[in-house]
Amino acid sequence: MFANKRLAALLLTGVMSVAALTGCGAAADKLDGTQTAATVNGETISLGKVSFYCRYQQAESYAYLQSMMGTSAFFDSVYDEESGRTVGEEMVSGSAADLEKMVIIRQHAAEYDVALTDEENAAIDAAAQAYMDKNGEDVHNRVGASKEDVVSYLEDATIQSKMMNALTADVEVEPTDEECEQSTVSIVRLAVEDVEDEAALQVDMEAAYNAILAADDPEADMLTIAQEVNEDFTGYSGAYTKADPTDTSLDANIVEAVKDLKDGEICKDFISDEEGTYLMIVRKDKDVDPDRTETRRNEIIRSAKSDAYDEIVNAWVEESETSENADVLAQIKMTDSVIFTVPYEDESSVE
Repeated sequence: MFANKRLAALLLTGVMSVAALTGCGAAADKLDGTQTAATVNGETISLGKVSFYCRYQQAESYAYLQSMMGTSAFFDSVYDEESGRTVGEEMVSGSAADLEKMVIIRQHAAEYDVALTDEENAAIDAAAQAYMDKNGEDVHNRVGASKEDVVSYLEDATIQSKMMNALTADVEVEPTDEECEQSTVSIVRLAVEDVEDEAALQVDMEAAYNAILAADDPEADMLTIAQEVNEDFTGYSGAYTKADPTDTSLDANIVEAVKDLKDGEICKDFISDEEGTYLMIVRKDKDVDPDRTETRRNEIIRSAKSDAYDEIVNAWVEESETSENADVLAQIKMTDSVIFTVPYEDESSVE
């Protein structure tokens, strides 16, 4: 739910280099983080802990939206048309569920001899103290998290990571070569939508195609060559499973066109995608790409381990007694009007 693993990695490896968790927007009342937001098998989760987790996720989401789309308008968007719940409200609900699951996992940690080391405890304490020291009163009032809340989150996140390894240590997965072998392709393309001069489009496609052939290099950067003809060319690469061409995110027309080609060969005909949006020049880079094949092998292993992990954890969740205080959780207002950011020390300024 909303980059849980990424957040854990950020806090565990980089929180001491985080300059501040900065809140922007209208003034807000002080959040009483000591309130009980949820209870798991008799153990309480404070509102401050949930709020802290929510705000760091909000900061990560904000950074992503700014870098990818130049906007932060997201949290007030409608997530569920029927209920009218916003993305922000859904994030709060999902955050509470995440933390409840972390508690449940920690409650089973001793069964697998999983515990925090002295070094981990020291690092967690330093990270939590850094958060407290590097943020001002306004941020602490808005978030409502005490040092103990931050420590509690970091402890649970660390144990969750260690439990992933413990729960899947005996999972043996040996994918076959047939499952793993990946064929790779490169594509350059021109958009055909709203084209007024189809003849000119064909001329540019043929000129780019001939220039790529003239390079006589099966590993040439086709996009660079094509853009010398027309700067509107775009390009990308992809892969598909050789034994199962449907196992891919590539357009089916691309896979069909290249599946019988040899390494470095270029399709003689221009390829149109299934929607007819682009006209493409397609090259099969490698019939069996060793790097992409190894990546796929690792993905299969990780997926199997993740499935085994989820099966165990979900069973624990089902048998646990969990309750939430909806009115308390509703005090966390995750909206577009109050944005939290995580500036890093190498950044000169943060808005």
